[in-house]
Amino acid sequence: PDYVLTLPQSWDVLKARLSSNMRKNLRKHYETFDREGLRYKLRVVTETAEVEAATARFVALHGARAAAVGMVHHPHKFRAPRARAFLAEYLHAMAVAGQLRIFELEVEGTVVASRLTFLLGDVLYVYFAGYDPEWRGYSVMTVLMAEMIRWALARGVRKINLSTGNDQSKLRWKPEEFLL
Repeated sequence: PDYVLTLPQSWDVLKARLSSNMRKNLRKHYETFDREGLRYKLRVVTETAEVEAATARFVALHGARAAAVGMVHHPHKFRAPRARAFLAEYLHAMAVAGQLRIFELEVEGTVVASRLTFLLGDVLYVYFAGYDPEWRGYSVMTVLMAEMIRWALARGVRKINLSTGNDQSKLRWKPEEFLL
């Protein structure tokens, strides 16, 4: 199945569509950052000059998540040099075309989560992700996704394609399911 999140006119409308548990979790995640005095920000890499460094951060975080013990296993898709070379070349080409968006969640000056995406017209296609397992307790991937959605809403993105595969990280946003 492929999952597509059609965006409403505002973040508040989207939040109202979510389960009460998901709304509570979102509130809790943001409150944890505030309570602990942790400054976070969303960084969106689009410029070709920044892609190489952002790609390296992504690969490191993707690898760290893949190596994490005691969590659902995620394979390291870019372990092989050939796969990393392909990824770097493709991301550079997408940046040149103006379609690459690498979303990064930075906490206290350090990128702790990264997600590769492609903006194709008014659709944001979500690709691979990675994060530092040390930040797992802060649900940094959920916070990153929430910040990505807010970014998309502010720029008139109509849909977010969460990609194929059935998992809770997608379903919690209440997307439409399309069988391919």
